[in-house]
Amino acid sequence: MKKTLLIALFIVSIQVSAQNTKFKYSEGMCDFEGQFDPTKVTREQLQNTVDYLWQHTYISTNMTANSYLKPSALSVRALRIECKDKLDELNTLKFVDDPFWNQLKEEIKTFYASTCLLGEFTIVAYSNPDTLMQYPLEDSTCIYYRDVLIKGGQTMIDAWVKYRNDWFDKNGASEEQRKAFDEEMNSPEREYLARIDLMSYGWWNSANHTLPHVESYDFHIEFGRLLKSVKQDCGD
Repeated sequence: MKKTLLIALFIVSIQVSAQNTKFKYSEGMCDFEGQFDPTKVTREQLQNTVDYLWQHTYISTNMTANSYLKPSALSVRALRIECKDKLDELNTLKFVDDPFWNQLKEEIKTFYASTCLLGEFTIVAYSNPDTLMQYPLEDSTCIYYRDVLIKGGQTMIDAWVKYRNDWFDKNGASEEQRKAFDEEMNSPEREYLARIDLMSYGWWNSANHTLPHVESYDFHIEFGRLLKSVKQDCGD
């Protein structure tokens, strides 16, 4: 009787242990469930790795203005708070400790830091374009936009016209789009409109392109290496 009870308890303990090592996660339209070895990795590490590394988010604070969002609505303070929060999470939370995920974490930290630096300079430069002289640049396109934004006036307007016409030619703009631009060109706010366009698209796009973005990896495969007996459920 005692032997039978011990065997039953042993079976139950194995079942409980197996249940405790199940880990569920999602990718796209599919749900996954696998088993992890608690002697090698914890549930907390796995969850943080999914939430902050694999499915890392971009900076959500607005860093550029447009026709709907005026430069005065941009906030360096809000950007700094978000950037600090994101970097603090990466520096303090526990993640899977292996070469791939460690490298990814460093790439994300570098991306956040460089994006936030560019964002701060950009926000300030709407009202003080000379600030851009302090931003480290090597790219000739970035330097071109920086210089015309600092010079302002007709030089900036001419650069705006060139930018818009190049865009129109490349994207096959409609008559309505060209007419709308002609109206902007004749508007008393044309210098303001030129600055918004060149800052948000010319300067930002070219400068953002030079940042050290996170490499594209097959995260699903890499994460799958941490588990065994992975089951996939994609509905229909």
